[in-house]
Amino acid sequence: MDLKLKGKKAFISGGTHGIGLSIAKNLGHEGCEIIFCSRTIKRLNFTLDLLKNMNISAYGYQCDALIREDVDKCINIVKDEIGGIDILVNNVGGGGSWGSEDITNTDEIIWHQVYEKNVTAAIKFTNGFLPSMVENNWGRVITITSTLGIEAGGRPWFNIAKTAQTALMKNLSKNKMFVKKGITFNCIAPGPIDIPDTGWAIKKKEPKFDEFIDTLIPMGKLGKPEDVANIVSFIASPLAKFINGSSITVDGGTSTAF
Repeated sequence: MDLKLKGKKAFISGGTHGIGLSIAKNLGHEGCEIIFCSRTIKRLNFTLDLLKNMNISAYGYQCDALIREDVDKCINIVKDEIGGIDILVNNVGGGGSWGSEDITNTDEIIWHQVYEKNVTAAIKFTNGFLPSMVENNWGRVITITSTLGIEAGGRPWFNIAKTAQTALMKNLSKNKMFVKKGITFNCIAPGPIDIPDTGWAIKKKEPKFDEFIDTLIPMGKLGKPEDVANIVSFIASPLAKFINGSSITVDGGTSTAF
């Protein structure tokens, strides 16, 4: 299927690992020009080389999403060097396994850092790139949230942050000033996704892990980053023009929310 994305400029925050990297590759294969940011130069350079070896036009910028000045600087450099963005994927985030299950033994800084990395970064990138979408009468803002952004469970700082991201996209999807300009706002809510160097990678080493997964996930297996990326590419496309304000789960049936 031709998703009609050739020539679109897509910015992916945290686009060098796991879901973000898979989204970058997927959108790149659809003909998008890929712009991404990463906290570490090592991952940034690795991803640039990887994408360019795939004949994908790519630009990478160093940015720590926990530092507001870094995010502002990244946005301004992208606008100066690349120009307007057609597709924004707010992917950077995390924190679901940070701290302790006992909130009284978790430093308050964890609450703030998880909120900053997920919500504040999404707000800043959205505000930064929306004006060019309005000017072009077309745009996509897609935020990678979590099933824990639509139902209870998990550690509260993560629930709060992901729920706030979901509320942000839903609220903007009702704003006629933007949506009548052909801009849509949607969430993709992953469930258990097998990503190296994350909480699930650690859990895989535990006894009876397979039994645990079979009980947790109706399909009996973890998802892959490309399962999320495939949905992102469709939602980013002109074919999804009437999908606005949705939160689409990619979780193998794990969540219990309607």
